[in-house]
Amino acid sequence: MNERVVGVLASLACAVVGCDVGDVARSQSGSSQSSSGSGSSSGSSSGSSGSSGSGGSTSTSSSASGATSSSSSGATTSASTLHVVGNHLEDGAATVRLIGWNRPGFEYACINNQAVFDGPSDLVSIQAMQAWKGFNAIRLPLNETCWLGINGISASLSGPAYAGQVAAYVSLLRASGIYVILDMHWNAPGTHVARSQLPMADADHAAAFWTQVADQFKGDLGVVFDLYNEPHLDNVPAGGFVAGGSGTTPWSCWLNGGCTLTPQSWEQQTGSYVVAGMQSMLDAVRATGARNVVMAGGLNWANDLSGWAGNTPHDPTGNLAASGHVYYKPELCTGTGCYSTLQALASSVPVIAGEIGEFDCADSFVDSFMGWADTSGVSYLAWSWSLEACGSPGPNYSAGPSLITGWTGTPTAYGQGYKDHLAALPL
Repeated sequence: MNERVVGVLASLACAVVGCDVGDVARSQSGSSQSSSGSGSSSGSSSGSSGSSGSGGSTSTSSSASGATSSSSSGATTSASTLHVVGNHLEDGAATVRLIGWNRPGFEYACINNQAVFDGPSDLVSIQAMQAWKGFNAIRLPLNETCWLGINGISASLSGPAYAGQVAAYVSLLRASGIYVILDMHWNAPGTHVARSQLPMADADHAAAFWTQVADQFKGDLGVVFDLYNEPHLDNVPAGGFVAGGSGTTPWSCWLNGGCTLTPQSWEQQTGSYVVAGMQSMLDAVRATGARNVVMAGGLNWANDLSGWAGNTPHDPTGNLAASGHVYYKPELCTGTGCYSTLQALASSVPVIAGEIGEFDCADSFVDSFMGWADTSGVSYLAWSWSLEACGSPGPNYSAGPSLITGWTGTPTAYGQGYKDHLAALPL
């Protein structure tokens, strides 16, 4: 489909449900975010053997009150003890908030016969990120099909080759003192190739994906697992939700799986498929022995956490956090109405806003949100450190939002506001 047409269809749909338009448009077109002349590598991780090489870089840990303290990032990747205590995260004796951004690429490059990753993944590119003070975490979207190496994806871009490049980049980030969140971003059931996010994880492959990912990274508690990007079981076509097993409502299926979903017309057309619930994916992680912190995003593209407390997955380790996504679209919400369900939950469980942003290439909304989050112990990661457009006007929101104009870290207007806010956090 013509990319411009895809963008229009995606923007119209997302104006209704509040999703990340750029992500939807990329999913349909398979387009790359990198631009010519950016100096990016084709996914290779030079210098990614796990040695630090980062000298005196720092990682930032934040208290629940928003105060921050700096500590050396020279620790090895096995040093982290990141875990849940009450409604916050701790590493050692320090309270930690995960503050940073998303780094797209692993979810889409591999399916376009492009590379495993899009853009640079070497130490120089990480140091460009570290020039932005106050951040300590990166979220990496992954592709289920490419990780598992199934359904016809080239062996050079999937399976062990794909997992190896993800592991190399994670190793380099961790050796640089940066926490890493891995999320199942794009998936597909059966013999389909994952070319987009769907309303929820698929029962065909989700358990295998999380078994392999958790087994790969269970030795480093500084790696966090985000079970599924933007569940939207409550946003399917009329008649597109069919109850099954214990999945009788969107929230009960979110937890237990078993229902059958049909994607929206503007999503990847896989036909109806059976859902994997958060509990089964969490069980797959824990069956490997992994004690890593796990995130579970709510409904309505992870913006609705209203049913999270009543449908909390059982975690024998107690290392479970709620994930919420917060985007500003004035026709859908204004002010605190854009994150009221996160506010209601933050006093009882750790809340990690895995994606935040505004599509007007400005920062007034995210500044307000971050101000609340800083005083409430809530973590947040902006969308995104990438070369897509900074933003676009409503109500279509056909592009963005991006923090940077180039891989050296030159900020967009939106990125400058985010950068300034992080730099102003007290050390």
